Amino acid sequence: MTKSKIFFLFFNNLSKERLEWLNAILNQLNIQQKSPQYEISFFLGGESLYSLLDKRTSHLWSKMLNNSQIKLYPDHNELRILGLPSDLMLEEFSGSKELSPNINLSSSSSFWDLIIENLMKEQFDSRIGLLQNDGPYMHRTSVYTVRLLNAAINRNLNTEFYGYLDGVHIGHKGQKPSEFENISQSLLNIKHKANDKNLEFSMYSCSRCGIARGYIRSPQTQDFYLSDDTIPHFNFCNLNKIIEQFEKQHPILSSNSAIVLFEPQKDDLRPELTIFITNSPYASEWTFGGISFAVASAMHKIHTQIIFIENGVYGLIGEHQIGEKEKIFNLQDIIEATADLENLKFFAHAPSLEKRNIILSKKLKNISLIYNEDLTTIVLKNNRKCLYHKRIIFF
Repeated sequence: MTKSKIFFLFFNNLSKERLEWLNAILNQLNIQQKSPQYEISFFLGGESLYSLLDKRTSHLWSKMLNNSQIKLYPDHNELRILGLPSDLMLEEFSGSKELSPNINLSSSSSFWDLIIENLMKEQFDSRIGLLQNDGPYMHRTSVYTVRLLNAAINRNLNTEFYGYLDGVHIGHKGQKPSEFENISQSLLNIKHKANDKNLEFSMYSCSRCGIARGYIRSPQTQDFYLSDDTIPHFNFCNLNKIIEQFEKQHPILSSNSAIVLFEPQKDDLRPELTIFITNSPYASEWTFGGISFAVASAMHKIHTQIIFIENGVYGLIGEHQIGEKEKIFNLQDIIEATADLENLKFFAHAPSLEKRNIILSKKLKNISLIYNEDLTTIVLKNNRKCLYHKRIIFF
């Protein structure tokens, strides 16, 4: 029997809480299967690397890596930048300078090439997509996205960029950073490289996000259109046009995301999508953005789950009372209004609620309480025939 494969990609801080529930669901997966029928790879870059050294979290990695089916791929170049040389990291992490067979610190291939190589061993279309939610410079994830796009083009893959939320800023023209890599110029360089290799490199950004940020100032009638304020080829479009790409079978990654692969089948179903809502409701656009993305996905007949977890459960307290003057979408009203969508399900992570002394609002009758064993089944297991893969994105 072909093993299931799970790829996790993390660039932002990995909290103790997240590693605890990840540990729990992977352990539950191990218990539910008599023999290992899966392989799990963690690719860590940026701030997530600190979790390997931090005493609050390193023991959780040690527990996970006791499982021979779990492999860890830290970005060795980022370790150097962050002052975490591999020998120091290993000594603090495992108490020994001996390299664990579960940890890959080889510098023979770049971290970005390893991600692409491992993913594209599978039965995917010769295409890959990158969803960018952060703006450039304030967030180094824009650099990581550029690295991944380059690695994909180098491997002769057709490549797509999707700008969402502050990710639309990545294409602003006239960028002239004094101390950082020029992100918009890097995108243009990737476009030129793709053209030279007769490959497709498409850039799509959400028009709603673009209008909110001042890139589009007049009504548009075409499906795809440019802004006077962005670089060439940086197309704005309705979010539905981006979601259309999620109906297809190519892998799509984001700065904190995962892909779950099952045994290949004929007549593959559209990949499922799980959105983890991990931020509080109104201090940023993350929660609204994640729910909007999930609703659009469900309307495209993609089986979609929204899971409120970690600080995301703060959105489920009591009854939100928001007047017209606040100019804020009432997130609880959105949850209620989408209760009858056939392909959309809402869940709340009970351990996250308990940690924060929160009781799920009685108003939100369409949200199901789940525990870690339920999370394992919903997220990591194949519950439908002919499903090849699931996508997971953290908002």
